[in-house]
Amino acid sequence: MVVGAVEVAGLASQAAVETVTGFAAGLGAKPMFMDPEEHDAYVAAVSHLPMLAAGALFRLTRDSEAWPELSMLASSGFRDTTRLAGTDEQMAHDIALTNRDQVVHWLQRYRGAIYDLEDQLQNIEGDEELLEWFAKLNFDYIGFREGQIGRVEIDQQRELPDISITDIFMGGALADRLRQLTERARDSERRR
Repeated sequence: MVVGAVEVAGLASQAAVETVTGFAAGLGAKPMFMDPEEHDAYVAAVSHLPMLAAGALFRLTRDSEAWPELSMLASSGFRDTTRLAGTDEQMAHDIALTNRDQVVHWLQRYRGAIYDLEDQLQNIEGDEELLEWFAKLNFDYIGFREGQIGRVEIDQQRELPDISITDIFMGGALADRLRQLTERARDSERRR
């Protein structure tokens, strides 16, 4: 599904809005209504930050003295993760400059997420929490990849099956762990 942002100027008629949204829908897009600042904040997170993170990872490894060896070991995961480092340099430059404040905001949040992950990895007594972090990450990403986008209300959240493909692909222990995490989240919501 393609989603397109629509900014409605204060003087736009209902007919004009319907024409634009009808055109977008005819192309298979789902219009979203937001102001320019909101749009810039959101695309900084899901478009601009990935481009910059890919560039930073590639630059970090490429500038390493070990690059000749690293480049020989780099496989599909590295190529997929750094693909956006190949973005046209003029376009990347223009994006970074025209949305600088929002990009910096999301870079700071990303840095915080990296620090949190580093802390978890260094916590030698936190193996279970690290497994929970990876399990939740995997669970949430699979939902996103399968098309669960937008806001999800509590009563619409995905349920893990009692036993099914989750057990087959993830193994019973990890599937049980995900069930426990789901139940904890429900308990937490009930207590609120």
